[in-house]
Amino acid sequence: MKKKLLILFVSIPLCLFAQADKNPCETLLRINHLIQQQHYKAKAVNDSLSSNVFELFLKKLDNDNRLFTEIEINYLKKHKFKIDDYLRNENCNFLADFYQVYNYSVERYATLIKTITNEPFELNSSEKIQFSKKAFPYVKNEDQLKSLYKKRILFNILKDISEVSKNKDSLVANFEIISESSKNKIFESFTCK
Repeated sequence: MKKKLLILFVSIPLCLFAQADKNPCETLLRINHLIQQQHYKAKAVNDSLSSNVFELFLKKLDNDNRLFTEIEINYLKKHKFKIDDYLRNENCNFLADFYQVYNYSVERYATLIKTITNEPFELNSSEKIQFSKKAFPYVKNEDQLKSLYKKRILFNILKDISEVSKNKDSLVANFEIISESSKNKIFESFTCK
């Protein structure tokens, strides 16, 4: 039940980022009031809830820790244990910080992908890529983000090429054509994301 409450608190502000004509604070406060007054087993709005809402909210915005940098997360952490206080005081100014950081990171992502797309992109590389069931730590800066995005693009292109055929000879013989098609497809996918 606590998880459903957290998801409700987190998903509403996410939807509100896209709702320019509505007041996100008013909506958030109404939902909180409704939950506290009408829910059959209302949860305490305290630091524990604040922390969980904060973590879940970031996870919904950036589920694999590849959009924000460590500096941006540290900036947002000032709100981690204060969301309950904000709700009690009907103060939603914290949403502006999230909105600002999120918009900046999305614009940065688009710029980095465009930069990578316009640079020569070699498919022959000795790069290493790591996989994990858990999210990786946030990167420290934009250079690390760019490197990470290049690795992901390279991996996705090579994966796409490998899925074209199980016949290695056919892949080698048609590599130039297949790789160009895969590059275009993957770059477009990353751009649309």
